[in-house]
Amino acid sequence: MSDEQDMASGDARPSGKRGRADAVTTVPRPKVRKKPSSEGDASGKSRNPFSLMLRFLREVVTELKKVIWPTKQEWFTYTVVVLVFIVALIGLTTGLDIGFGKAVSVVFG
Repeated sequence: MSDEQDMASGDARPSGKRGRADAVTTVPRPKVRKKPSSEGDASGKSRNPFSLMLRFLREVVTELKKVIWPTKQEWFTYTVVVLVFIVALIGLTTGLDIGFGKAVSVVFG
């Protein structure tokens, strides 16, 4: 059908908006029962603090292996950028401090 025929027959084009009759109703999700803490952690292992610490350290090493470390040139560039930024902020703070000090001396004598 063409657009003219749709309009003539009274069928309107869908606007993409839902009316009240088409509104989606939300269904409450079933509650998930959590295991009591006395049953141990999800992996079934004991809660020995040393084994947990060892597991944590293994996971840290695994994540550090995924990191893309910067090259020496990038380290140098980042360091120079940070140092220049710090020097600029120190200069700004010093200038404001001296300026406010002189203003206070002028106002209060």
